[in-house]
Amino acid sequence: MGRYPPPPQRPLRRKPGEADPDGESRKGRCLIREEKKVPEQKPVLAPEPEKPAARNTKSTDYQLLNGIRVNKGFFWLSALVMFLIVLATISVPMYYVISNRINQPEETADDRTAAAARETKSEDPGFDAAPLRDSFQEIKSAALKRIDDPATMVEEIMAYNAQATGYELARTFSLEGRVKTATREYEMNLFIKAPNQVRQVLTMDEMKVTSIYNGVAGELMANDFAKDRSMDRAMTRAQSVSLLMSAMPSMPLWQFNVDPSFIEYAGQRSHDGVMCHVLRNTALPPYVIEHFLDTETFVEHYRTLDGLDENDQRFTVEVSLKDYQQDGEFMVPTLIEVREKSAIEVTSSFQVEKTRFNQGLLPSLFSLDNS
Repeated sequence: MGRYPPPPQRPLRRKPGEADPDGESRKGRCLIREEKKVPEQKPVLAPEPEKPAARNTKSTDYQLLNGIRVNKGFFWLSALVMFLIVLATISVPMYYVISNRINQPEETADDRTAAAARETKSEDPGFDAAPLRDSFQEIKSAALKRIDDPATMVEEIMAYNAQATGYELARTFSLEGRVKTATREYEMNLFIKAPNQVRQVLTMDEMKVTSIYNGVAGELMANDFAKDRSMDRAMTRAQSVSLLMSAMPSMPLWQFNVDPSFIEYAGQRSHDGVMCHVLRNTALPPYVIEHFLDTETFVEHYRTLDGLDENDQRFTVEVSLKDYQQDGEFMVPTLIEVREKSAIEVTSSFQVEKTRFNQGLLPSLFSLDNS
């Protein structure tokens, strides 16, 4: 046992990471493998994308309500257009007002009188004359300024009467209502056709009286159905003229349209406190009818006739046209008062209850043969 040397002692195992104390003494005797440190490899990262060039962050739009965006240029262009429109809307009327003010003549005393007259009303019950005065005040003033020419004066007055009444547009009209006399009351129907045809029918109980004027002659028919009696006779000239005067509100205008020479201007006169233009009507010889037209409204206020009948007796007729009312485009007197005086005096009043215009009336209504 002594021949063999003792086995070498195995060096103690080093702990991981512990330094070798005998490392220097063993160099050359044994191969010591040195641990090579492997450098850590960094992960390869993807190349960063190129950053875009910096943009101008200042917006060229305006943000309106509800997120609506509007280009600044368009916004200001629209604002400029609207400003020009508003400026033109204001400046153009102002220009005309200023220019008219410069060219307007100074107000005269006649103009102030006319303005005051427009604010007044007629005292005639049931008839408001203010609208007519408003419409025809300038016409009245122009007519009064041309009073030196009677023919022209008549033309102007008739033109203003046509505008005031609307009778220029009427070729036929009919009136219905009730007639009162001193002792009786009748229902009356009037049928009138231009220029001078009239049919008047009076009805009371069992009696009927019909008067017809066909433009040349007249006829009167009376029927008493209770006693089965009738009477038919021709009307005198005086009776025919009286019928036309009491039944035809449009008498002066229609006869002027037939022949202007029938109507003559006779100046101004007052009747019942109303200043009137007076026109003389010679269309029904031998009688002369005078028509009184209100100088304010140009509607007829009164008409009268004074002459001799067929027996050379004094014969007068007076007709008052009152209480004008508007019926569509026509002005109609709703109260017609008649006073006839010859051998006896008869007064009556016709209260108009219903009117019809331009409905067309058969020629047979005015025929003396078919009466």
